[in-house]
Amino acid sequence: MKEQYLIVNLIVCFLLFGVLLFIHTQNSPKKLRRIFICLTLSISFWILSLILNILANKEETALFWVKILHFFIMLIPTFFLHFILAYLKIESQRKKPLYLAYTLGFLLAIFNLITPFFISVRYNPSLNFFCAHAQKLYFLNVLFTVLCLLYAFYILFYSYKICEDKIEKVRRKFLFYSTLIGWLGGISNYLINYGIVIYPLFPLGNLTIGVYIFILAYAILRYQLLDIKIVIKRTLVFALLFAIVYGIVSLLVFWINLWLVR
Repeated sequence: MKEQYLIVNLIVCFLLFGVLLFIHTQNSPKKLRRIFICLTLSISFWILSLILNILANKEETALFWVKILHFFIMLIPTFFLHFILAYLKIESQRKKPLYLAYTLGFLLAIFNLITPFFISVRYNPSLNFFCAHAQKLYFLNVLFTVLCLLYAFYILFYSYKICEDKIEKVRRKFLFYSTLIGWLGGISNYLINYGIVIYPLFPLGNLTIGVYIFILAYAILRYQLLDIKIVIKRTLVFALLFAIVYGIVSLLVFWINLWLVR
């Protein structure tokens, strides 16, 4: 299952950086685009650190990457909440909860990075790599994430229900369901840290982040979600084609290496 988990995260990482490239080239509102890029970068660096954790052969190396990935994990709920508030244009009405989320999120990110009370690593023979292992204060990570998500999804769902503009209502529906699908798979990683491995959540759970990306891309193309008007340049097309071909070749090479090692 280690190889499957690694492949899933490589695919997701590739898709996330593709989204970053795409959003960076579009004419969306600057503030909303910056927040979305911060959110997507946090998810990207979490996945990238997770890949390096899976590949680590030594406990010390694995612990380093586990701490790094948890630093980014604790930033994701805060950026997500900020993104939802910015998209709905209600930041000024929700300043206190947002400031609180940023304060707690950054404190937890730092504490996960520099203290041993949140996370450690333990070799899992069945998974064949050094997995993150929850410590006494790790529940604070889970609690903070769940509270941020509940608050953000409540606001987004309520705004969807009261929205009278038909197109905007569809946009909010796509945003709600795409992010919900992404979080349902992504948050399952907390189970692994408590030693709970449920198939197919492991190793396939993070694929829901890929589903979120595709739904989001469709909503952008079809309904101009995030106020993006598509402007595709020839150089961007060539860049994306090159990235796709490079990604496919890299995955093929990786699979061949795994087969040869066996």
